[in-house]
Amino acid sequence: MKWREKWEVETLNTWEPPEVIKKYYPSGLAGFDKEGAPVVVIPFAGLDMWGMLHSLNKADFIRMTIKMIETYQEIAWEQSKKRGQAAGTVSAIIDMENFNLRQYAWRPGDMSIAFVVGMGIFKSSNTLNP
Repeated sequence: MKWREKWEVETLNTWEPPEVIKKYYPSGLAGFDKEGAPVVVIPFAGLDMWGMLHSLNKADFIRMTIKMIETYQEIAWEQSKKRGQAAGTVSAIIDMENFNLRQYAWRPGDMSIAFVVGMGIFKSSNTLNP
């Protein structure tokens, strides 16, 4: 796919993200559900999009998002080989406590989040396709 070429998805596992994104990117593997599928927690409300995009460029934020989605999909793929097809999905718990829409009304912030959400929807429709 062209977007995979554009974002160099196949080489993102060797890409070293900037320190600020490693430190503050809101995502993490919490464990596995009863079928063995990965469960990801995204503390969305704690994300300072304005600060994040003033500390790095939007492309790095998008690269990190793709890298994380690919990582979780790879974990799901490996789990499906061990535990069956039901383990080949990724569940996300999105923490929206104290969420403030104001920072996403800022144009670069809303475009970045729109891309991230679109990536999540696209990847979720391609479960078990490494």
